[in-house]
Amino acid sequence: MNKIIALLVVVFGCVGFVTASQAERRVALVIGNANYNKAPDLRNPVNDARSMGKRLKELGFELSGGSHYENVTRVEMARLVRRFSSEVGRDDTAFIFYAGHGIGAHGTNWMVPTDDDDIQTALDLPDFAISVSSLMERLERRGGGTNIVMLDACRDNPLPSDTRSSGSTRGLGRMAAPNGTFIAYAADPGQVAYDGEGNNGLFTESLMKALREPDRPLYEIMRAVRREVRRKTSGAQTPWTEESLNNEFFFVEPQDESQVRVAALQPQTQPVAPPPGAAPATSGWISAAPAPAPAPVVSAPSVPALESTPPQQQEQVVAMVSPTRTATQSATSVAPEPVIVARPEPVQQEVRVAAATVVPNIPSSPSVTLDSALITVTVGDMIPISPSPFQVMQANGGAGTTVHIAHRFAIGKYEITFDMWDACVDEGGCMGYRPADDGEGRGERPVMNVEWKHVAAFLDWANRKTGLAGRPDALRLPTEAEWEYAARAGTSSTFSYGDDQDDICKFANVMDYYGGRHFPIFPAVDCDDDYVRPAPVGSYKPNGFGLHDMIGNVSEWTADCWSRKYGKIASDGSAFVSDRCTYHVTRGGSWMVTPKNMGERARGYKGTENLGFRVARTLQ
Repeated sequence: MNKIIALLVVVFGCVGFVTASQAERRVALVIGNANYNKAPDLRNPVNDARSMGKRLKELGFELSGGSHYENVTRVEMARLVRRFSSEVGRDDTAFIFYAGHGIGAHGTNWMVPTDDDDIQTALDLPDFAISVSSLMERLERRGGGTNIVMLDACRDNPLPSDTRSSGSTRGLGRMAAPNGTFIAYAADPGQVAYDGEGNNGLFTESLMKALREPDRPLYEIMRAVRREVRRKTSGAQTPWTEESLNNEFFFVEPQDESQVRVAALQPQTQPVAPPPGAAPATSGWISAAPAPAPAPVVSAPSVPALESTPPQQQEQVVAMVSPTRTATQSATSVAPEPVIVARPEPVQQEVRVAAATVVPNIPSSPSVTLDSALITVTVGDMIPISPSPFQVMQANGGAGTTVHIAHRFAIGKYEITFDMWDACVDEGGCMGYRPADDGEGRGERPVMNVEWKHVAAFLDWANRKTGLAGRPDALRLPTEAEWEYAARAGTSSTFSYGDDQDDICKFANVMDYYGGRHFPIFPAVDCDDDYVRPAPVGSYKPNGFGLHDMIGNVSEWTADCWSRKYGKIASDGSAFVSDRCTYHVTRGGSWMVTPKNMGERARGYKGTENLGFRVARTLQ
């Protein structure tokens, strides 16, 4: 079993954290220096160390030496580092938290001990301070795992200003993150971090707040910390990170207890015949034999709803997934009993994207939209689609399953917006939940920060409002196969617009070089799409079907459960539903990633700032 070694160094003003989902032991070294012989005393580092030591123990970490350490000298600090590096095995998680004065100089950062009398200039640092680089080298010698260094030591440079020419800088300096490493700073290089007015420094205070939900990925926790610190300082302090992690990191692995109930599908009494032309055997799409006759379209798509959802909501929430197949059953026979599905979690995995290998013989740009004015007002325009057989692309680029979607369907021209969501709340729906817009503005921007249960509640409200509740053509989430077919829009290229990734900014809001300056931990493409975070829907060119933002902007929930063993889209285009659905498939990538090809695929978990949805419905 592969383990992760996580090194977390937090210097008083630049705190950070890491966790390995499969590590046997998690060991932490926690130090807080506040009372200095020469440099100005600091108010909160000792409190920070106490708070972090207590919280880490609650999260299952062992504290090196059985406790945190306060106000340590250089010799004591060197001994603590040496002992800690010998305690942590190759496959263990190593977590180092340092709060106190820190200095960036000589291409690295230095933790300043309390006996700092002899540190006159930056030239003295190698002799009288502890180098973060040397600490990382000790942990890297184990030859594997992940090192995560988080520095909350950016309060200010305690050296005289006339020593700046000796190599020291204001605040901490940026360090390279070797493979398997996460480095976090309490402030952007060149900024200083504030000590705070309460019992903890600003960074530690925000971090403790974010750790109230420790089952989120590390990068998500750090983004929450960044937003909180920026808000409290009006942008004067921005926590910063560098990373090259090989695996996702959690302080606490997501549990299966947070489960939602999915209504079982009931087969229609009278099967609906497939529409004419839905499965032309000689379409030129594939050379394989025609697919078997399609399964009947089910009458009531299944949707997850929390067990705590009121009965009146559960009755309508059955419109979220359609059609559906389980891990052991096809769409022709679905057990009537309800199944338990766990709430999803946003952990990105290897991409299995939608890339048709042959161009379908279908209209390239359907111009018709559904004619119901009430549907348009509620969820926006919907584009009708008559699918042909197609092949999906595996993560390695090879041709995947041949999929035959046996029914016509319609899918939203745009992602659901904040305006649409707020209308739901205003009318007493959506569980009364108004998701945060993270300061980006609401209106026509795609709604985000919505969990699976919230999406179910929106669909419940929308179907009641439009009179579609309980009908086979009720509004729902698209299946993964439907989403992929719509996103590709009849093309066989890497993206719906072509093969050149550098052209993606004309068609999608993704992590570009400008956004990469704000979020350097994310890979960026060498173009500029004018937005760092979510853009109003329809800001970019549509694909050949007239659909906007199928890639980029926000990733989108689909009806399918995620399963590594499943590994492919169902050949009949139905949604995959499991009795242990811990994650759901999300598609399309978002503003914070650069898709490698069409239809970025990931595991969805809870609600995040880069995850939204659009609606679909089966057409009779």
